[in-house]
This record gives sequence, C-alpha cells and structure tokens, in this order.
Amino acid sequence: MSADAAFAQRYGRGPVATVCAADINRHCNRLHHGRGEVRACLQSNWRRLSHDCRSVLRNPGGGQRWR
Repeated sequence: MSADAAFAQRYGRGPVATVCAADINRHCNRLHHGRGEVRACLQSNWRRLSHDCRSVLRNPGGGQRWR
C-alpha cells in the first residue's frame, strides 16, 4: 500500500485531510481520525499550521467549523 493510500485510509479523503496532510503528519501523526483527536490536535497547533490548512479548517465545506 502506498503512503498516500495508507494516509487516506487512516485520516479520510475530505478537504481537511487532503489539504492538511503534511500538517497532520508533522503534528498529529499518532492520532486517529473520527474521534475528533486530529481536529483537536490541529487546533492546538494552529500557529504552526500551513496557511492552506488554516484556510480549509476555517471553511471545510459542510464539516465542522471553528476559529
């Protein structure tokens, strides 16, 4: 299985998982998708996230919205 396929299987294929993939790998690698752990981790690392990741977290398109 490729690294991209393994990431998609673990974190999903939605806009946050797609745009924030590098940030998730860097800051939240050991957490699991689906229980709010990754989103909470991203929020706690807000200032360290890429501009694009912060943008998609502000407006994920039908998903959770914060900040």
